[in-house]
Amino acid sequence: MRRKHLVQVAAVITALATFMAGCSGSNPEPKQSSAMDYFGYQLTVPLVTTNAGTKIGESLKMQRLSGRIFPGAFIPGPSGQRIPNTDLVSTQVLPAPQRQVIYTLSDQAVFSDGVPVTCDDYALAFAAGSNPDIFSSHMPQMQQVERVDCTPGSKQFTVVYQQGKGGRWRELFSAGTVLPAHAIAKRLGMDTADLTRGLEARDPDLLGRTAEVWRFGFALNKFDPELQVSYGPYKIESVGEEGEVVLVANDTYYGDAPEVSKIVVWPSSKDSAELQAAGALMVGDLDNHNPEWFKASPEPDDGANADDVRTGKDGKDADASEASEAGESPSSETANPEAPESHQELQTVIGEMTDTLIFASAGPWAYHENRQALAKCVDIRGVAAASSSEAGIELPPSPVHVLTQNDPMSRRLEDIANPHLNVDIESARVAEGLELHIGYPVPSKRLAAMVEAIRKSCEPAGITVTDVTGNGKTRGDLLTEEPGYNDQGEMDRGGKIDAFLGSVDPMMEYETATSRSEELQSLRAEEKRLWDEVPSIPLSPQPRTFIVDNSIKNVVVYTGPVGIGWNMDRWHVPGLEPTPEQKDGE
Repeated sequence: MRRKHLVQVAAVITALATFMAGCSGSNPEPKQSSAMDYFGYQLTVPLVTTNAGTKIGESLKMQRLSGRIFPGAFIPGPSGQRIPNTDLVSTQVLPAPQRQVIYTLSDQAVFSDGVPVTCDDYALAFAAGSNPDIFSSHMPQMQQVERVDCTPGSKQFTVVYQQGKGGRWRELFSAGTVLPAHAIAKRLGMDTADLTRGLEARDPDLLGRTAEVWRFGFALNKFDPELQVSYGPYKIESVGEEGEVVLVANDTYYGDAPEVSKIVVWPSSKDSAELQAAGALMVGDLDNHNPEWFKASPEPDDGANADDVRTGKDGKDADASEASEAGESPSSETANPEAPESHQELQTVIGEMTDTLIFASAGPWAYHENRQALAKCVDIRGVAAASSSEAGIELPPSPVHVLTQNDPMSRRLEDIANPHLNVDIESARVAEGLELHIGYPVPSKRLAAMVEAIRKSCEPAGITVTDVTGNGKTRGDLLTEEPGYNDQGEMDRGGKIDAFLGSVDPMMEYETATSRSEELQSLRAEEKRLWDEVPSIPLSPQPRTFIVDNSIKNVVVYTGPVGIGWNMDRWHVPGLEPTPEQKDGE
């Protein structure tokens, strides 16, 4: 095991040294530990919030951080389906013409401050998701819900869907979107029950005040431990000067204690090479398929299978082993021969989310005729090729909105979607003279190449495409009201964008029929509607690059919104066991 494989080793050595020094009569300063002394997990984005339900949180896929702080009602399973999170909640679908789902929360489910998890937390999530203009939220499945029947303080509640809606009900209450209602109520100076009743009554003043705390209270640059209480296996201990988030085992968690008691989640701004050199980059979700600092280690000569080590196929965690994704194609491993040898596995795969161009609801591109015209000049094949060239893996064009590119049912929609792969410059001239300002979450050579491909293919139609990403844009930067104009007649955007280029989970973004027998018909109708109205243009699947230290077991590649950290509480480093205190708390 490498020097910093890790975590409690430094603390044990420090404690022993301090004890021995005390016995000898001296009292030296104890060694100060660094965040890089602990198990490190790096993401490709800045760590700005734990609320994955906001436009900003969803754009940056902050579920990757908060998935084991605010876990979802369902978790990823084999082949992309959702498995009930039975530690937290059980569900029952009632046999009724209008879909109704009963949720029963575990009696043991409590927050890290000891307060029970109740229906109030889910009623709050419904209020936020069903009022996107007030809460600046993006939880599309909430738009299908008619109401949430919740008696304040209860462990049981019923979600009632609008007539004919709720086909993808398992996507509701996903990771990072159900937050502590009692903590928000306390911040507002009121009882939780009064908050729930007021939100149900749609009190406009209360909705506004609640939205203020819900949107901004979970920001990490002003971390508030009283507000950010957890009901998952991890809780936040602190936020460091470099933006790193220190997760520690939640001692009130009602399920099995995490195998690794302390994990430091690093933002994209942290130098990966520095983390790797310090032995702190144990798991990484990277934006570079061939980093200069990586050199593959030689094949093991003891007959062990490296994949067995990574995915825990020794029987330690059967659930995790079964959850490897179907249809994800790894690239050939690449390495820099000049870099020091790495004790890590690097893998690039085709992900299940779709890189999509999403239009603003205001400005010139709010008119569907202009969006239809733009769709005629966007060369989806060329955009996919541009993405592939930077990703180091071949990514197919993916013009289907409502399903992932590897879903077998996607083929049944090709007659609707595939005609949009063809470029028609003459038809695109309807939008001649317009400018399209595109932004994406973080600076990225791959996404920049995709925007450049759009610019080149639409230039002959007289459409000007400009990359205005800067340090990063999100859904929250899309124009949402008609812009003003300055004295020269130029549009005053205020830093807003016309389109956001980001990853979309089709299962969470779009709806389907409640009846399985009607599902294909429903999907076809929805796909046709989306291409008629063009609120977005699906381009190609999102590639994902992961690096995993060879000493870890039970790390399972998953490319949905919650990412590879979906089961981080199961990650296991031999020799780094939960403490007796943690085991007693199971």
